[in-house]
Amino acid sequence: MVTKEKTISVPRAAELIGMTRSAVNYWIKTKKLHARRSGRNYSVPVKELSLFLKSTGRKIPPELENNNFNPVFKAYRHCWDYWKDSDHGNGCNGCVVSDIQLETCFTAKNSSRSYCTSSCFECSYYQDIYFPRIQFIYQHNYPAAVLKGLFFWGANSRWSKICKIPEKDFPGMGVEQVIDEKSLGMVISDIKKLELGESVQPANRILLRNGPEGGLKTNISLFPLNEPPGTFLMLAVPRG
Repeated sequence: MVTKEKTISVPRAAELIGMTRSAVNYWIKTKKLHARRSGRNYSVPVKELSLFLKSTGRKIPPELENNNFNPVFKAYRHCWDYWKDSDHGNGCNGCVVSDIQLETCFTAKNSSRSYCTSSCFECSYYQDIYFPRIQFIYQHNYPAAVLKGLFFWGANSRWSKICKIPEKDFPGMGVEQVIDEKSLGMVISDIKKLELGESVQPANRILLRNGPEGGLKTNISLFPLNEPPGTFLMLAVPRG
Protein backbone atom coordinates (compact mmCIF):
# COMPACT_ATOMS: atom_id res chain seq x y z
CA MET A 1 0.00 0.00 0.00
CA VAL A 2 1.35 3.44 -0.91
CA THR A 3 1.03 6.05 1.84
CA LYS A 4 0.23 9.54 0.61
CA GLU A 5 2.96 12.00 1.59
CA LYS A 6 1.87 14.79 3.91
CA THR A 7 2.04 18.22 2.26
CA ILE A 8 1.08 21.74 3.28
CA SER A 9 0.42 24.93 1.34
CA VAL A 10 2.97 27.72 0.95
CA PRO A 11 0.95 30.10 3.18
CA ARG A 12 0.76 27.40 5.87
CA ALA A 13 4.50 26.70 5.60
CA ALA A 14 5.27 30.42 5.90
CA GLU A 15 3.01 30.72 8.96
CA LEU A 16 4.63 27.76 10.71
CA ILE A 17 8.22 28.95 10.28
CA GLY A 18 7.53 32.66 10.75
CA MET A 19 8.56 33.74 7.25
CA THR A 20 6.77 35.55 4.44
CA ARG A 21 5.11 33.69 1.57
CA SER A 22 7.47 35.41 -0.87
CA ALA A 23 10.46 33.99 1.01
CA VAL A 24 9.09 30.45 0.79
CA ASN A 25 8.22 30.94 -2.89
CA TYR A 26 11.77 32.18 -3.51
CA TRP A 27 13.23 29.04 -1.94
CA ILE A 28 11.00 26.94 -4.17
CA LYS A 29 11.80 28.86 -7.38
CA THR A 30 15.54 28.71 -6.70
CA LYS A 31 15.17 24.97 -6.04
CA LYS A 32 16.46 25.27 -2.49
CA LEU A 33 13.18 23.80 -1.24
CA HIS A 34 11.47 20.97 -3.09
CA ALA A 35 7.74 21.45 -3.71
CA ARG A 36 5.02 20.07 -5.94
CA ARG A 37 3.06 22.18 -8.36
CA SER A 38 -0.73 21.97 -8.27
CA GLY A 39 -2.23 24.26 -10.90
CA ARG A 40 -0.89 27.75 -10.17
CA ASN A 41 0.08 26.91 -6.59
CA TYR A 42 2.70 24.81 -4.83
CA SER A 43 2.39 22.26 -2.04
CA VAL A 44 5.37 21.60 0.19
CA PRO A 45 6.07 18.07 1.52
CA VAL A 46 6.37 18.31 5.30
CA LYS A 47 9.43 16.08 5.30
CA GLU A 48 11.18 18.27 2.72
CA LEU A 49 10.45 21.42 4.72
CA SER A 50 11.89 19.86 7.87
CA LEU A 51 15.04 18.75 6.03
CA PHE A 52 15.48 22.20 4.46
CA LEU A 53 15.16 23.96 7.82
CA LYS A 54 17.63 21.57 9.42
CA SER A 55 20.17 21.94 6.60
CA THR A 56 20.07 25.75 6.79
CA GLY A 57 20.34 25.87 10.58
CA ARG A 58 16.84 27.22 11.08
CA LYS A 59 14.64 26.27 14.01
CA ILE A 60 12.20 23.45 13.25
CA PRO A 61 8.72 24.19 14.68
CA PRO A 62 7.37 21.57 17.11
CA GLU A 63 4.63 20.74 14.61
CA LEU A 64 7.24 19.46 12.12
CA GLU A 65 9.55 17.64 14.54
CA ASN A 66 7.31 14.57 14.91
CA ASN A 67 8.60 11.98 12.46
CA ASN A 68 5.09 10.53 12.12
CA PHE A 69 3.92 13.85 10.64
CA ASN A 70 0.68 13.94 12.54
CA PRO A 71 -1.86 16.71 11.85
CA VAL A 72 -0.14 20.09 11.70
CA PHE A 73 -1.31 22.59 14.31
CA LYS A 74 -0.45 26.21 14.80
CA ALA A 75 2.73 26.71 16.76
CA TYR A 76 2.22 27.12 20.49
CA ARG A 77 2.39 30.73 21.69
CA HIS A 78 1.87 32.25 25.10
CA CYS A 79 -1.33 34.23 25.35
CA TRP A 80 0.40 37.57 25.98
CA ASP A 81 2.48 37.06 22.84
CA TYR A 82 -0.65 36.11 20.88
CA TRP A 83 -2.44 39.33 21.95
CA LYS A 84 0.54 41.71 21.90
CA ASP A 85 -0.49 43.57 18.73
CA SER A 86 -4.15 43.96 19.70
CA ASP A 87 -6.13 46.18 22.06
CA HIS A 88 -6.75 43.14 24.24
CA GLY A 89 -3.01 42.83 24.82
CA ASN A 90 -2.94 46.17 26.65
CA GLY A 91 -4.26 44.42 29.75
CA CYS A 92 -1.69 41.61 29.79
CA ASN A 93 0.81 43.59 31.86
CA GLY A 94 -0.07 42.91 35.46
CA CYS A 95 -2.09 39.79 34.66
CA VAL A 96 -1.06 36.85 36.83
CA VAL A 97 -0.59 34.69 33.72
CA SER A 98 2.14 36.87 32.22
CA ASP A 99 3.59 37.81 35.62
CA ILE A 100 4.41 34.20 36.51
CA GLN A 101 4.84 33.03 32.88
CA LEU A 102 1.99 30.51 33.19
CA GLU A 103 1.98 28.14 30.22
CA THR A 104 -1.73 27.34 30.18
CA CYS A 105 -3.55 30.60 30.77
CA PHE A 106 -7.04 29.23 31.34
CA THR A 107 -5.95 27.36 34.46
CA ALA A 108 -5.86 30.80 36.14
CA LYS A 109 -9.30 31.90 34.97
CA ASN A 110 -10.70 31.97 38.53
CA SER A 111 -7.87 34.07 39.89
CA SER A 112 -8.69 37.62 40.97
CA ARG A 113 -5.44 38.68 39.28
CA SER A 114 -6.42 37.29 35.87
CA TYR A 115 -7.04 40.00 33.27
CA CYS A 116 -9.32 37.88 31.06
CA THR A 117 -12.89 37.60 32.26
CA SER A 118 -14.58 36.26 29.14
CA SER A 119 -15.33 32.59 28.44
CA CYS A 120 -12.16 30.69 27.49
CA PHE A 121 -14.14 28.44 25.16
CA GLU A 122 -15.19 31.48 23.12
CA CYS A 123 -11.71 33.05 23.16
CA SER A 124 -9.96 33.18 19.77
CA TYR A 125 -6.63 32.28 21.42
CA TYR A 126 -8.11 29.10 22.90
CA GLN A 127 -9.83 28.26 19.62
CA ASP A 128 -6.61 28.78 17.61
CA ILE A 129 -4.06 27.14 19.90
CA TYR A 130 -5.78 24.61 22.16
CA PHE A 131 -9.09 23.51 20.67
CA PRO A 132 -7.64 21.99 17.44
CA ARG A 133 -5.38 19.77 19.58
CA ILE A 134 -8.31 18.25 21.50
CA GLN A 135 -11.01 18.37 18.84
CA PHE A 136 -10.76 14.59 18.37
CA ILE A 137 -12.80 14.03 21.55
CA TYR A 138 -15.91 15.04 19.61
CA GLN A 139 -15.53 11.88 17.53
CA HIS A 140 -15.97 9.67 20.60
CA ASN A 141 -19.31 8.05 21.29
CA TYR A 142 -18.47 7.96 25.00
CA PRO A 143 -18.23 10.99 27.27
CA ALA A 144 -14.66 12.22 26.73
CA ALA A 145 -12.47 14.94 28.16
CA VAL A 146 -8.81 16.01 28.01
CA LEU A 147 -6.90 17.11 31.08
CA LYS A 148 -3.35 17.98 32.07
CA GLY A 149 -2.26 17.81 35.67
CA LEU A 150 -5.42 18.50 37.61
CA PHE A 151 -7.10 20.82 35.07
CA PHE A 152 -9.44 20.07 32.18
CA TRP A 153 -8.60 21.43 28.73
CA GLY A 154 -12.03 20.63 27.32
CA ALA A 155 -14.82 18.07 27.17
CA ASN A 156 -17.29 16.85 24.55
CA SER A 157 -21.06 17.27 24.72
CA ARG A 158 -21.61 13.77 26.15
CA TRP A 159 -19.24 14.49 29.05
CA SER A 160 -20.97 17.82 29.57
CA LYS A 161 -24.33 16.07 29.72
CA ILE A 162 -23.43 13.50 32.38
CA CYS A 163 -21.68 16.13 34.52
CA LYS A 164 -24.46 18.67 33.97
CA ILE A 165 -21.85 21.34 33.28
CA PRO A 166 -21.82 23.46 30.06
CA GLU A 167 -19.03 22.57 27.64
CA LYS A 168 -17.81 26.15 27.62
CA ASP A 169 -17.01 25.95 31.35
CA PHE A 170 -14.56 23.04 31.16
CA PRO A 171 -11.34 24.76 29.98
CA GLY A 172 -9.41 25.44 33.19
CA MET A 173 -11.83 23.62 35.47
CA GLY A 174 -10.18 21.61 38.27
CA VAL A 175 -10.86 17.88 38.52
CA GLU A 176 -12.15 18.41 42.07
CA GLN A 177 -15.07 20.34 40.57
CA VAL A 178 -16.08 17.27 38.53
CA ILE A 179 -14.99 14.20 40.52
CA ASP A 180 -16.73 13.62 43.85
CA GLU A 181 -14.44 13.82 46.89
CA LYS A 182 -15.08 10.12 47.63
CA SER A 183 -13.42 9.19 44.31
CA LEU A 184 -10.98 12.07 43.84
CA GLY A 185 -8.06 10.33 45.54
CA MET A 186 -8.32 7.30 43.24
CA VAL A 187 -8.33 9.45 40.09
CA ILE A 188 -5.37 11.58 41.24
CA SER A 189 -3.44 8.41 42.11
CA ASP A 190 -4.02 7.02 38.60
CA ILE A 191 -2.88 10.30 37.02
CA LYS A 192 0.35 10.19 39.04
CA LYS A 193 0.99 6.59 38.00
CA LEU A 194 0.49 7.42 34.32
CA GLU A 195 2.86 10.38 34.60
CA LEU A 196 5.49 7.90 35.82
CA GLY A 197 4.85 5.62 32.85
CA GLU A 198 2.95 2.98 34.84
CA SER A 199 -0.21 1.31 33.55
CA VAL A 200 -3.54 1.58 35.36
CA GLN A 201 -6.77 -0.35 35.21
CA PRO A 202 -10.10 1.38 34.47
CA ALA A 203 -11.38 2.94 37.70
CA ASN A 204 -14.74 1.39 38.58
CA ARG A 205 -17.66 3.13 40.21
CA ILE A 206 -16.19 6.63 40.18
CA LEU A 207 -18.60 9.26 41.45
CA LEU A 208 -19.07 12.41 39.38
CA ARG A 209 -20.52 15.57 40.86
CA ASN A 210 -23.81 15.24 39.04
CA GLY A 211 -25.78 18.19 40.29
CA PRO A 212 -27.59 18.66 43.61
CA GLU A 213 -29.25 15.23 43.49
CA GLY A 214 -25.96 13.44 44.18
CA GLY A 215 -23.12 11.64 42.43
CA LEU A 216 -23.36 9.61 39.23
CA LYS A 217 -21.53 6.27 39.28
CA THR A 218 -19.31 5.72 36.24
CA ASN A 219 -16.43 3.60 34.97
CA ILE A 220 -13.55 5.87 34.01
CA SER A 221 -10.49 5.08 31.88
CA LEU A 222 -7.40 7.32 31.55
CA PHE A 223 -5.05 7.22 28.56
CA PRO A 224 -1.83 9.27 28.14
CA LEU A 225 -1.68 11.26 24.90
CA ASN A 226 1.33 12.06 22.72
CA GLU A 227 -0.27 15.27 21.52
CA PRO A 228 -0.71 17.55 23.35
CA PRO A 229 2.30 16.39 25.43
CA GLY A 230 1.58 15.61 29.06
CA THR A 231 -2.19 15.40 28.61
CA PHE A 232 -4.61 12.56 29.29
CA LEU A 233 -7.79 11.38 27.63
CA MET A 234 -10.52 10.57 30.14
CA LEU A 235 -13.42 8.37 29.02
CA ALA A 236 -16.51 7.72 31.12
CA VAL A 237 -19.09 4.93 30.85
CA PRO A 238 -22.13 5.63 33.05
CA ARG A 239 -23.33 2.67 35.12
CA GLY A 240 -26.99 1.67 35.41
